[in-house]
Amino acid sequence: MPKPPPLSLAAMLLAILAPLPATAGQAQDDPAAAVPDASTAAPAPSATDTRDALYEEFRRDYSAGRYEAALPRARELVTLIERDDPLSDELPTAYNNLGVVQLRVGDLPGAEASFGRALELLEQTQGIASRRLVSPLAGLGAVYAAQGQNARAVDVLQRAVGISRRADGLFNLGQLDLLDAIVRSYESLGLLEGIERELRYQLQVVQKEYGADDPRTVPITMKLAMWYERTSRYAAARGLWTRVTEIGLADNDGRNVATISGLLGIARTHRLQYARDPGSIEGAPPVDPLTGRVDPMFGTGMRPGTVRLDPEGEAAALKALGILDATPNAPGDLQARTLIELGDWYLTARDPDRAMPQYERAWSLVGKILAPGEANPLLTPRPLLYRLPVAAVRNRGQPDTPTVARKLEFNLDIAATGEVTGVTPVSSEVSDSQAQQVRRALEKAWFSPRFEDGKPVATTGFLFTEYWFEIAPPPDTETEKPAGTPAGADTKPEAPAAPAAEPAAEPAAPSTEAPANAPAAAPTGQTPPPAS
Repeated sequence: MPKPPPLSLAAMLLAILAPLPATAGQAQDDPAAAVPDASTAAPAPSATDTRDALYEEFRRDYSAGRYEAALPRARELVTLIERDDPLSDELPTAYNNLGVVQLRVGDLPGAEASFGRALELLEQTQGIASRRLVSPLAGLGAVYAAQGQNARAVDVLQRAVGISRRADGLFNLGQLDLLDAIVRSYESLGLLEGIERELRYQLQVVQKEYGADDPRTVPITMKLAMWYERTSRYAAARGLWTRVTEIGLADNDGRNVATISGLLGIARTHRLQYARDPGSIEGAPPVDPLTGRVDPMFGTGMRPGTVRLDPEGEAAALKALGILDATPNAPGDLQARTLIELGDWYLTARDPDRAMPQYERAWSLVGKILAPGEANPLLTPRPLLYRLPVAAVRNRGQPDTPTVARKLEFNLDIAATGEVTGVTPVSSEVSDSQAQQVRRALEKAWFSPRFEDGKPVATTGFLFTEYWFEIAPPPDTETEKPAGTPAGADTKPEAPAAPAAEPAAEPAAPSTEAPANAPAAAPTGQTPPPAS
């Protein structure tokens, strides 16, 4: 049975029962009572004692990650409660816990049935608006998402959010994990406006709870900043990264992950804006970093009237590196990320002589900090200075506008210094003129070089895939395929309508940027322990 991806469902931690009662075998006040009479047979354990002991075994197995061992115990608990006390308030919890462990082992149909039964029992006894409904609703949302039924997942998760807000207030912290799950389903559905709406709401929740200057707002501020990067709103993202930096500098003398992540975000957004969207720099109006929209009340740190690589970005990356170099036992992953960003900066500025020493130093760190199976960003070329034609992405991610992603493939020769020295078409699903526009963009591009044994080397025949987004034809309408479309090619999108994934800014990630043509990937988290 396939195991689904890990899912963040901390809302399921909401205990829907009071703690288990003390067992009858505990010592009494009379010391003599603790010493049984050898001539007297020990009393048989009660049904409650048996269930309590079984639950503790189940809990230990689950907490230790022994899900296959926990599963039969969860099933037995359901069986015992239904036999001994079918009207017990414990029964919905038992079904919910069974669903949690079934989800863990990949039994999605079983998990769906268990969560559904828990929901049914609670609705019958507690009503349709009980706070206790949140747990099984969150579980059902996880099951539907793992099955690819993201629209159904959104429906049940939104119901859970509504219950949470009615019970605990519009801005309660308990809804954050539910909103995370909704965001992942929105991303799978390509509903970009919904993603942004929920991310902004999450930021409002934590700011109302903790205050705008509290370090606990940083993780969600970073999530929204990364989303703006992915949707190419670099000025808005930079405003949030500046905020992260300010909070980090005010906390612990600035020697923390928040400070470094914020500084790297500032550097990266300057670099990406210049490399991919230079037209947005010249004469650019100020942008509200919370909404991502033009607002004269907010500044962005940009320097209007110039189309150039802003030195503020280089200064931010150098400041991050200086902090790390001056910090004893600084995390190697942060050092590697910072050095790679600085190398990317110099190579985007077409200065390989300054870029290569940064990459070489990063190489010595990356090999020590990568997790097993994690990709080394220096082992394959990455596009840095690459300006895809505006027409290719104009239709991507438009609200309520279905698009078709037509694929192009090229073989690239990339010098050890990063220049693209040869572009050879491989396949195309677009017109010849469209393919020529992409080819010309690649001929002007610079990539990070591939490294071997700590040194940059030339790469021949690097396969590069790009997509050209067009408005999808109306349903049941026959349309002529563009020139160059292979016979029998499917017109359905081969890449998501969501924007390409931009750099991962999470502290533990050693890489700095996904390729410009990479599909967006839904974030994942962890399945929580069962309710008690």
